[in-house]
Amino acid sequence: MRNKILTFELPVDFLPKISLNLEALFKNIEQSCVTNDPIVHHFALNNLIKVIKLIEKPELKSRYIKELIRIEHLINKSEQTISNHLYARLFVQIQILSHISGRFGESIHHDLFIGSLKYLDSLSNSDVEVQEPQLLFWLEKEATLRQKNLISWLGYLRTLWDTVDIYLSILRELAVFEQINLENGFYNKPLPTKKNHHLITIRMSHMGDIVPKMQLTHNSLSVRLYDAYSMSEISHSPDSIFDLAVSQF
Repeated sequence: MRNKILTFELPVDFLPKISLNLEALFKNIEQSCVTNDPIVHHFALNNLIKVIKLIEKPELKSRYIKELIRIEHLINKSEQTISNHLYARLFVQIQILSHISGRFGESIHHDLFIGSLKYLDSLSNSDVEVQEPQLLFWLEKEATLRQKNLISWLGYLRTLWDTVDIYLSILRELAVFEQINLENGFYNKPLPTKKNHHLITIRMSHMGDIVPKMQLTHNSLSVRLYDAYSMSEISHSPDSIFDLAVSQF
């Protein structure tokens, strides 16, 4: 059986954290566009509401623009490089974001059906339940129509999805991995005092039933290994070798 590699990512500050969250939500919504299952569509619709809640304030778009411009400037003046294709996407996306007013996906904020679900979501701390009349009405429609709706709503958010994808692709492409062997079940790595690190990544084998726990302080990163089922700490294992990268610029 082929050894599968698992990737664990720890966002260091706000933008990487919200980007990883949005990426997971978008991937689920995209997958739902090619299935007929109403349960999957219900889950995707709730995830769509979560995306909209995350982007309600226009400040997020401003933060992405500033960060992408900063990254472009640093790449141009430093030895760090990304692929020509990714750099071209970065350049174009900066132009697109600079010429869009308001929030990400402005049109979807005015969709009446989405607005009614968003209102229901705001009344409770949980997802919109399937018993809600308008949601039940939508879920009873033909699967192809639900797919069409999801594709349309996702289209309203395409600029956001592209921005998130470009930003995370840059962080991942700039990651330089080093192999670590946890002989005593513990690893500590000093980090620059200046906050220029954004995403910490661990790659390790899926074969050993081991998961890492990363803990970040203001000037160091510590890693411990745990049993994936009992979550008991592991002091030594033949599988305690992993690759570590800190994306920084």
